[in-house]
Amino acid sequence: MNAIFYTHHYRDGFVDDNFKKLRQLNVEWDIYSIGFKGNTLLPGSLIAKKDKYPTNARIKDALPIEWSEADLLFCEAYRHKPNYNYYFFIEYDTIFNVPVLDFFNIEGEDFLGCNVDNDPGLDWIWIQNFERFIERHKDVALYDDSYGSGGQTTCVSFNNTMLRYYRNELIKNKDYYESMFSELRLGTVLKKYTTLRNIRSDISNYISWNPDWITFNFKNPYFYHPGRGRCLNSKTIAKSC
Repeated sequence: MNAIFYTHHYRDGFVDDNFKKLRQLNVEWDIYSIGFKGNTLLPGSLIAKKDKYPTNARIKDALPIEWSEADLLFCEAYRHKPNYNYYFFIEYDTIFNVPVLDFFNIEGEDFLGCNVDNDPGLDWIWIQNFERFIERHKDVALYDDSYGSGGQTTCVSFNNTMLRYYRNELIKNKDYYESMFSELRLGTVLKKYTTLRNIRSDISNYISWNPDWITFNFKNPYFYHPGRGRCLNSKTIAKSC
């Protein structure tokens, strides 16, 4: 069996409606909402705790801090529900109009992400921040010298084995992965076990850090992120969403 996890950190009409739509379009999946303890979440949500995992509390300008720790929701989904074959994660502000498996092919893949990079350049801000951290922790510098970018934390797929590896690595070596932004931590850890692959070859047309970098086309099948603003700022677009 497979499961979808809808990650969120607050609740309003859009978050509610998007979750309902996700459930309506993916009736063959088990679907859960999940978020960190202390936030206002959807009823029945799985509650994620951070105490077992690395913290990013010391990352400068990474506030709200939970944005930089979104990968911990993957780990906590596995803690709550450890027996699925595949785990698909989607953030609350990702918009879509088709079922997951109509847009993504995850079967047989151990990890698939969005805009991943097996060898990100050292000019990446999150590597620079981590390098400054490990200057004060030389044992960490010796431990990890091969960085990766796991891409964004929406439309991400794991098989059971890979998600278990990821969670166990963070727990076992908690101190090694502190002050790593989630995208950097995700890619750096997963490179130990697999080659980072994109969930679609054209995924950068749909998933980005900035909506201005996406050409939205609501006539064709899509998963867009970030998409919340596009739905709320136009009545015409809102009908499409």
